[in-house]
Amino acid sequence: MNNLIASAVYKNDVTLQNGLPVLHLEIPTASKNQQPIPIFLMQGWNMPSSVAGAFEKGTNLLVNARIYPHPDGSMYAVPTMELQKIPKETVINQVFLAGGVGFINSKYIPKLSKQVTEFGMMCKASADKRIGYTRADSLRFMLESWENDAKFLKNYLYEGRQLSIGGTLKFESYQDKEGKQCAKYKVRVRSQQYSLFGKNKEAEEARKEIIETVKEIVQEAKPAESSKSVNWTASPVIPKYDKNDDVPF
Repeated sequence: MNNLIASAVYKNDVTLQNGLPVLHLEIPTASKNQQPIPIFLMQGWNMPSSVAGAFEKGTNLLVNARIYPHPDGSMYAVPTMELQKIPKETVINQVFLAGGVGFINSKYIPKLSKQVTEFGMMCKASADKRIGYTRADSLRFMLESWENDAKFLKNYLYEGRQLSIGGTLKFESYQDKEGKQCAKYKVRVRSQQYSLFGKNKEAEEARKEIIETVKEIVQEAKPAESSKSVNWTASPVIPKYDKNDDVPF
């Protein structure tokens, strides 16, 4: 699952290098210190509202879409329902993801006096050849959680564990040490908006250990096999009749 529900401002139309036309949208943020989040919306199947010129520039739109982080650093989206015009003051930013955990990094930041747990997540989604994504591929998302959620996830996440989360999409742009302009997207986990699947790592290891111990006990308690062998395939022995036997049965 890789769904987004958000309010986004229609900025302009962009044509990609492969000739694909997309709508350049920006999700506004609640804080002035945070950058608006750019997404590039491809046309949805049988959705006229997702084509160029359907709305005036600057229109605030309600977007329901699947999101695809791309190796080129962009975030592409495919609408799952028609775009709708909404009031300019409306701000919505909700992401729903489901998949498996990759790396995990938990640390305490003294400057902020806060605990943070960052982790990667691999998700499956519908194929879209326009951006080179197939069902055999996985979408890689970067996530972060803070304070109580960070402490909880630090204890219960492990590589390969399946989970679903609700969060907000974030965007950062910066210059690296070589002066190159870089950009990255993150999903910030909303408080208690997650569900973990499967057993906890310690519980799973303990369960396997118990099973192995029981097997050893059963093996040790087995009675020793008799040294005499019985040939079950031989013909049965029929007792001979004794004429002098006067027992009436």
